Amino acid sequence: MSAIDPGVLGLRESRSRNASGQLQCKQISIESPATAKECVFSFDVDVPDVPEKGARVKVMYVGACYRLQRSNSVTSTGSGSGGSLCERERMNSFGSSSCIRDRVSSFSSSSCLRERVGSFGAAGLEPIPGSPVHKAIRESSLYPGYEVAGIVDCIGEEMDSTPSDIQVGDHVIIYPYDDGADGYSEYVSVPDIKYLVKLPTDMPMSVAAMLPTGALWALNTLQKAEPYVRKIFSERAPEGKCNVLVVGTGSLALWALRVASYYFGTERQRVNVTVASLRDEGISIAHEFKNVSVVQWNEEVYEKQLIERTIDACGGYVDIVIDFCSTSRSLNRAIHCLSRGGHIFLGTETAEKLLPKFSRRAEDRGIQMEAVEGGSLEQLKLLVELVSSSKVIPPPFSVFPAEDACEVIKKICNAEIHGHAILQFS
Repeated sequence: MSAIDPGVLGLRESRSRNASGQLQCKQISIESPATAKECVFSFDVDVPDVPEKGARVKVMYVGACYRLQRSNSVTSTGSGSGGSLCERERMNSFGSSSCIRDRVSSFSSSSCLRERVGSFGAAGLEPIPGSPVHKAIRESSLYPGYEVAGIVDCIGEEMDSTPSDIQVGDHVIIYPYDDGADGYSEYVSVPDIKYLVKLPTDMPMSVAAMLPTGALWALNTLQKAEPYVRKIFSERAPEGKCNVLVVGTGSLALWALRVASYYFGTERQRVNVTVASLRDEGISIAHEFKNVSVVQWNEEVYEKQLIERTIDACGGYVDIVIDFCSTSRSLNRAIHCLSRGGHIFLGTETAEKLLPKFSRRAEDRGIQMEAVEGGSLEQLKLLVELVSSSKVIPPPFSVFPAEDACEVIKKICNAEIHGHAILQFS
């Protein structure tokens, strides 16, 4: 087994051990939030073994995303292809809800965590509409995912004789493969080395940590939307335009705007982009982009007025809507703002609930709805290339100590963080 000097990455004998003598490290789990006070948990776990065909990574930076478990269902309407949908999970056995962060030192492995996780849906713990948590999710500031950047600590024994561009000491990000880690720990084992994407030496890991979920989700969405945009271009006069509505001004939406600028750079004048902001703070963020219109979606305003206001801001009916974290009300609004034959791209977390409910209504209006989840490993490698070469400029972000995760989630929910929040392990 290849390994880096343990002193370099902090894996020393001074680390705490469990009753059986196994070295331990810290783990932070951000669960599906019902409130900002009840979703962050910290505890000790065993330092994982090194998989024979994989590697162990010393985690340096992670994105402030909450954890979800995938289900196997696939849902979409129209001719578009859907994706695997997510089923919310939530810890419900950590005692008093007044505890903002629990330290559970008796956990000896991540499997113990799984045994203590119950169904978010069954518990009925949905964020209260209009609450800070609900607004943060709706604005795409807080979203599900797994974003990790770190340093390769050890490589499995079978990989010593196998050609690979991944070596001990390399800076990498981890592709969010199925059945991945339960949370963010200081050390994580990756079962197959193919899930590690090597970073250029001049790419900051704090930037790279944003790519495996937020940026990848946005890229996959824009790549699915591109054929429809091109089709509209071909059907309309040379000067004809495509109206695109992006809902939210959180980091997911900001990634979508930046990726769109890359894909339609030479034809940017033919794409009218309007951003729907659900918070006052989001208006100034959206105005940072040139040639982007902004419409405020104040949920206290009558629905008919919001629809009229949106159509007016977009310069007419919309061709494509991108809404990563939709609700029944906003999806109904989007359908009424779309032209016949329009297309809506939804995040997978909300699509399972909303697509069956609105499929008939969308079909009657000739509208297609498609669920989009994170992208592929090859798309992640493409993102590294695009961002490292400055072809796609990452949105703003702020770095915080990992032990401050609970306060960071509260700041996200209160719109106190511009762009994405990154947690740093010491």
